[in-house]
Amino acid sequence: MLDLIGNVTELESETIGVVAEWGQARTILVNTPTASELFMGILHPKAALFSCPFDPFAAMNEHKEFIKLLENQGVRVINVRDVLLANTSDRQGKALGNLRQLASASLQYHFNGVDDFSQDRYKEMVINGLSAQTLVDIILNKPKIDLEATDYNTGFEARYSTKPLMNLYFLRDQSITTCKGVVMAKMNSPQREDEVAVINFVYNKLGITPVYQIVGDGRL
Repeated sequence: MLDLIGNVTELESETIGVVAEWGQARTILVNTPTASELFMGILHPKAALFSCPFDPFAAMNEHKEFIKLLENQGVRVINVRDVLLANTSDRQGKALGNLRQLASASLQYHFNGVDDFSQDRYKEMVINGLSAQTLVDIILNKPKIDLEATDYNTGFEARYSTKPLMNLYFLRDQSITTCKGVVMAKMNSPQREDEVAVINFVYNKLGITPVYQIVGDGRL
């Protein structure tokens, strides 16, 4: 992580922008997919915007080879997961606190016959007790827990579902880089609409302030 922190510091002093799409890339942000993010997508590829079933482990390995090719060309490569985890070792630090907020927004409790207020407090306790790595998994998998009240054992039963950011490793789509800086997109596909908030969080942690974000009926 020390090397990543150095990269973050350097990025803050760099001019973020590009004049032409054929210019030499100096720094590239990537997201290597994990099997947990891709698992639901490969069960029904079309619903996940994939053209066909594929091996998630092969996709992970291909992406790692892609990173090596970039680095061999002198490009500095920064991984989204590494940025999310950076500076989170301090249990009371700002970075971990911000990560907890993003994870809490990514974790849904749906109540049916259960007191909402007590469960909101319970979710806060759960989030505060989790490791940074687990918080990142929550952010990238967006779990939802449907709670039903019962009259026995713990007083609850639950059904679990996820809305994973399975297309996040197509990292050309959530923003564009212009000569004046980064512009955040508004995705057309509902499967991908949550990706923008995560990448915006990552940019801010890298010291990059987007110059604009598409809102309203616009699409990018």
